[in-house]
Amino acid sequence: MSRKTRYVFYSLIFVFAVIGLALHQPFVTLFMLLVGIALGMLTDRIDNLRDEPFKKYNVKHHHYEGPHSRS
Repeated sequence: MSRKTRYVFYSLIFVFAVIGLALHQPFVTLFMLLVGIALGMLTDRIDNLRDEPFKKYNVKHHHYEGPHSRS
């Protein structure tokens, strides 16, 4: 994902949160915040997809085995 696309998604998250807070209606605020969180999680997942082959390579060649691999 390009940097520009990533910033567009993060800007949308911010806009959803601001709209929800500006309307002063609890249901709309909650809905907009949930949409923002879902969009953030989707953006993070899409952004991390490009790293998956490298993670598998690192584990295969023992460059990285996880946070609890050190004794």
